[in-house]
Amino acid sequence: MSKGTKQPKKREGEIKKVLQSEEIRKLFDAIEKEQEQERSAFRGVVDALRNSSPLLRAEGCLRFWADRLTEWADLEAVVYFASRGHDCTALKRTILTMWREAEDRAVSRVGEDPAFTRQVREDPTKFISAFWNAYDSQELSIDATMLRIVEWCNVLGFDPWWRRLGEDIREGAFSGGAHPFAIFNYCRADYAIREMGDSLRRSLEAVEALAFPKATPWWRNDGNLECAIHDAAAIIFAHARLGAPSKSFLIVERATNDLRKFFNHEVGAWPAFSGRPDRLSVESTALAVHALRLVGADDWEYFAGMAQVWLWEQQHADGYWFERAAPDPVWQFAHGEPREIRR
Repeated sequence: MSKGTKQPKKREGEIKKVLQSEEIRKLFDAIEKEQEQERSAFRGVVDALRNSSPLLRAEGCLRFWADRLTEWADLEAVVYFASRGHDCTALKRTILTMWREAEDRAVSRVGEDPAFTRQVREDPTKFISAFWNAYDSQELSIDATMLRIVEWCNVLGFDPWWRRLGEDIREGAFSGGAHPFAIFNYCRADYAIREMGDSLRRSLEAVEALAFPKATPWWRNDGNLECAIHDAAAIIFAHARLGAPSKSFLIVERATNDLRKFFNHEVGAWPAFSGRPDRLSVESTALAVHALRLVGADDWEYFAGMAQVWLWEQQHADGYWFERAAPDPVWQFAHGEPREIRR
């Protein structure tokens, strides 16, 4: 046997030895204990609100996540309460500390060379794309969440990072534009529209230019998916928020008619894709309702009335909503600004 084939087995043995060490077992035990405590605390909140209204149960979950901020995406819960007039001063202090510490950690990971570290510390955005992170499912929403926190909690002192985001959006327009769902999320933030509006318009134009008028950017050619409801809704929403030019009328009209066409009138919801009409979607239904409302569709109240009932029926017994491929339960409720779907 060659020496080369022995080396992988040796490394495998070393890794196994480390994983079986007392230090690693203690670490795993500590993580499991912390997770169990978190689950127990969440269960306590859920049980205390078991007989409350659907809205109070949902807000109870959001309050739990907002108070802990164990993940970056939990910041959407803070936005939810701040946008409804709650005093989030204490949470703002927590966020400021959290962000500065995360920024420092991001800088400290770039290397040990003092001269290079000084350059990075002077302007981290030249070397680091972000000091925050997210799961794959949150990739298209997390940046907008950061901007919404800036807007609603008046978190100042991080402007270079937001300029970097704006530059990325502008540069991305030259290579096809951002994903419609990412544009939708950015357009939820007044800060993004104010500071990055031109870049977002260019990105939206780039997305549409690759398809329209021969095709539309929300129709899929792969498999039997057909019309992506969430993308059609995102296009409508973005045009309404960005104040798109009159020439965009045709594409908005086509997207609006596709939403009307693929609505399930029997149950009051939309599927994620028209080619799979039996797979109804909480995310797509919420996006479609808000798009129709924002664009001023004459019949939006009809769709909203039916969707209201269906969306509340999809609420988990614990108070939240969950759907595979959606960013996370916090986003699913908080993003909806669900005034028109409340009981």
